[in-house]
Amino acid sequence: MRKVLTCLLLCLIIVIAFGGCTTAATNNSEQPQYDPAKIQGLKIPDEYDRSEFNKTASVVNPGDQWAGPIMPRSYNIEMAEEKGLAADGLFNERFFTLQALYRNVLEAEIASKYDLRSYDDAIGDSSFQFAAEQPERMSFYQKYSTLDTRYIYLRNNIHIERLSEEQLALLDDYLSTGGDTTKQQVEALIDETYKTVLMADPSGGDFLVGYAGGGGITAPNVSIVFEISFSGFDQDAGDGYGYIDSIAEDMGKKLSTSEMPVTVFCE
Repeated sequence: MRKVLTCLLLCLIIVIAFGGCTTAATNNSEQPQYDPAKIQGLKIPDEYDRSEFNKTASVVNPGDQWAGPIMPRSYNIEMAEEKGLAADGLFNERFFTLQALYRNVLEAEIASKYDLRSYDDAIGDSSFQFAAEQPERMSFYQKYSTLDTRYIYLRNNIHIERLSEEQLALLDDYLSTGGDTTKQQVEALIDETYKTVLMADPSGGDFLVGYAGGGGITAPNVSIVFEISFSGFDQDAGDGYGYIDSIAEDMGKKLSTSEMPVTVFCE
């Protein structure tokens, strides 16, 4: 009898031990371990901004759809959970890290394609003396922009939950210690997917989407959207708002292509 009990106890210990190892492996696969040196330069939202993002990124309460820092509320939390980018209704660290990587590479390509700096300098050097937003008053989009501009920033949501699991795994590998993925492969992935990732509605439909409270500011569903933001200007110099509107209109006309329209607004 004692021998049987001893064998049962050994079996129980083995099951617990191996069960614990299996659980740890599962958790590690859900939340990859990234190389600190590779994520050091990424602008990953801090804890407060992650919390605010999670409150308003997807339409949980349609009656409150115009509130919060994220607009439009177009992220798909269910899809994110299926791909290990969220849990219990909250986007997780992996989501914010891979989104920061995608934004970093995408905005570098945008900066090389569109002459945003000349427009930004025109605003800053104008006689209106536009004051740039202070960091504590910046929107989520401006705060985490990597465009190196004072007034202009990308306003599209970056829906990385729409990437395939294979594409997400490629981004994971790029940030992992010893990963084989090159930056050129990441750039190729973004060139292939940016339209799907940036459009507000994944249907790709040709309609307008609201980008501000009450739906007063809209942009085509499939478009690159920029916002111009400032905290004030010298009103003795004249109509500063009209000047910004003219900048926005000129950007939209000159930067738009038949392949991808560009919309610029100032809320």
